[in-house]
Amino acid sequence: MNLTQFANGYPAAAPKQQLEQPISALFSQEFIDEVLELDSMPAPKLWEKKFLAPMISFFNTPGKSIRRDFVKLGWALANFEAKNEDILQQASIPQKCPEKLFQIIEVLHSASLIVDDIEDDSLVRRGVPCLHRQIGLGPALNIANWLYFVSSFLIDTLDCSQQAKLNLHKVFNRVMLRCHQGQALDLSYRVNEVAREDMAGLVESSTRLKTGVLVGFAMQISALYLDKTYAESLRLYEFGEEIGLALQMYDDLSGVSNPKRFHKAHEDFFKFRPTWIWLWLAENPNIETDQYKTLLQLLEQTNEELSQQHTLNLNNTSTVEAYRSFRLALLPLLHVAPSLIEGRIDQALMKLQQQYALTSKPYQTALKAVNKLKVSYL
Repeated sequence: MNLTQFANGYPAAAPKQQLEQPISALFSQEFIDEVLELDSMPAPKLWEKKFLAPMISFFNTPGKSIRRDFVKLGWALANFEAKNEDILQQASIPQKCPEKLFQIIEVLHSASLIVDDIEDDSLVRRGVPCLHRQIGLGPALNIANWLYFVSSFLIDTLDCSQQAKLNLHKVFNRVMLRCHQGQALDLSYRVNEVAREDMAGLVESSTRLKTGVLVGFAMQISALYLDKTYAESLRLYEFGEEIGLALQMYDDLSGVSNPKRFHKAHEDFFKFRPTWIWLWLAENPNIETDQYKTLLQLLEQTNEELSQQHTLNLNNTSTVEAYRSFRLALLPLLHVAPSLIEGRIDQALMKLQQQYALTSKPYQTALKAVNKLKVSYL
């Protein structure tokens, strides 16, 4: 796929799928009563309007469910290995991936989105105002933090061995540490203060930590649930981490090539965020130093003009037009980006081939999940 096809949205993006069970179903009255211990509180109805209602509304606006797909994939691969290792284990292995494994990942990811939107001062998420725009920064941040703990709490409710729960908690804590480290890098550096030769290390590190780690956990969680050791689950984690990098690459590239996603790139542009766009530019040997500096100057000039506006809206027509010259300058320099992304994905799939035959059902499931990832941002 070349950049022209990418920019024109070809092939067509897959429609958002209806989840087998929406994540909002987790927050049943029984679950809420257990977690919040409402029976011991004098006015449990006070929670509904200001806490539960906006949170459930957020979950009722579905995303692409990409991480859910990779939980499914991890289940298929881990379950396939378990059955092959010991045919006697089959009776104890559930036929379908337990819903709570999806919930752990989805709740954790959703909490991170709320925090990301606050840190990025975003306006829109999934076509509606961001949660902090609806209910205020403080309440939204509190809900996001609470959801982090809900995700951890769900591990203790799983129907698995105590050792599996211990392993899951250890990995969960590592995921939380790494994701926050990646976000710290992303928030702390501006592209106009990073040397060109340092850009690759910065972008690769921040993306691997803030995005790759969570997709890796989505792939790994089923193996840990099935009592595989951390070392045994690491193969699945490493595949997921690489796919997470590809996910962020597609996200960054679509922001400059897909009009429906321009607002995401505008947030990165305005804050000089280190994205894969800048890594590809920095590593392109055909881009002279002066040309690279000119792009930075053009971005600085555009941002300066936009900052003079009384009310800045990174999603309105005037902002789209303001960044038009910058986008047009970028696109000819990014024509190799789609092939670079697919190259990373192909390398990850090649490693998977060492364990699963090309014709096996788990491997075919992997291809479907990866293909959905490719078209989701087009």
